[in-house]
Amino acid sequence: MSSTRSAEEVHEEFRKNFGEEILHSYLQSRKVGKKERELKRVWIRISRAKFKDAVRFISKIQDSPHLCTITGQDLDEEIELIYHFSIFYGEPSKEIKVMIATRAPKNDLKFETITDIIPGAILYEREQQDMLGVKIENIPDSRRVILPEDFPDGLYPLRLDNNGISDGDKLVKYGKKW
Repeated sequence: MSSTRSAEEVHEEFRKNFGEEILHSYLQSRKVGKKERELKRVWIRISRAKFKDAVRFISKIQDSPHLCTITGQDLDEEIELIYHFSIFYGEPSKEIKVMIATRAPKNDLKFETITDIIPGAILYEREQQDMLGVKIENIPDSRRVILPEDFPDGLYPLRLDNNGISDGDKLVKYGKKW
């Protein structure tokens, strides 16, 4: 494992290595818990073309960074995926949360898998396919993980557009499937 760094150093290393490919970034710090421990976060939004390189980069900062989850959101014309990492975990007062986000336009919802770097990402990537309708390219197993196999194609529970579930969609009707 590489040497521990501060959140400021991690943020600066990302900015130095990715330059203009970082579309937005900031640091966040707040006190949490009974002991008011300081929680530090680094937020990075990077171009889709350099996203996988950013995941490789965090894996150089710490071997085997912990991928906590992947969240996604419908931003009207785009879908954003946010990969939530934890580095330097298990080291008292050193843990840093690093969120790496990337976006794709709704007419090209393709994201590259990171399972070749972090195998455990497969569950979260499959979830985003189910819930937001993104296409994770080169994923080793693209079966549905949240929604049943017979769920209607083209409907995605977390989408806010016409591909989302509206009040008029009757998905369960008196015990009958879909």
